[in-house]
Amino acid sequence: MHRIQKFILTMLITHPQSKYSELKPRHMEGSKFTYHLQKMINQQLVQKNQDGTYSLTSKGKLFADRFELDTLTVLEQPRIVCLVACYEPSKGWLLFTRNQQPTIHMAGFAKVDVEFGSMLHDQVSRAFTDLSGLEVALNYRAHGYVTQKTPDGELESRVMIHLYYGENPSGELRLQTDSGTFGWYLDDELTNMPNLIPSTVPLMTKLQQSPSPFFFEETYQLA
Repeated sequence: MHRIQKFILTMLITHPQSKYSELKPRHMEGSKFTYHLQKMINQQLVQKNQDGTYSLTSKGKLFADRFELDTLTVLEQPRIVCLVACYEPSKGWLLFTRNQQPTIHMAGFAKVDVEFGSMLHDQVSRAFTDLSGLEVALNYRAHGYVTQKTPDGELESRVMIHLYYGENPSGELRLQTDSGTFGWYLDDELTNMPNLIPSTVPLMTKLQQSPSPFFFEETYQLA
């Protein structure tokens, strides 16, 4: 973010409704300041109100929540994902092999996309059924952080995970999707599975050992 945009953001964080004359520093060139103000309006971070003042939009307030005033930097927050662990005693674990980065060609629990607007549990249940074709009663079982690094030790991804679990699903499994493929795997098949996402088996173990919701935090280095 440009320093002028950081200045505008700082002003509107501390002065929620400000006139143009209050926002623009006295000695700053007007056209340059207006350019960056308009850019933030176009990005839907700032809005011009009917009374002529400027304020942060809802999107701007969400962005401001990650903005550190002391250092004028945007805090890097982990991406939030929801995983569904599904188990059928006769078939084993339902795993999803991704065809997209950052874990392309690797298998793990099904990842479902959720959005703001409705209850998380309901969204996860619907999204899992839409993705897999299966229906299953899901329970919230865990949350935590997983960091993955390259073989050279560079940060590749950091996510916050909400983990749901269900057994004995009904319906017909949709093997192929746009984002990957599903398959059932028994425990002994997982032992020497080279493309397994590293956090998968440890989470399986914790799911089986802990009857109540748990927290986890793990870092893995991909081969």
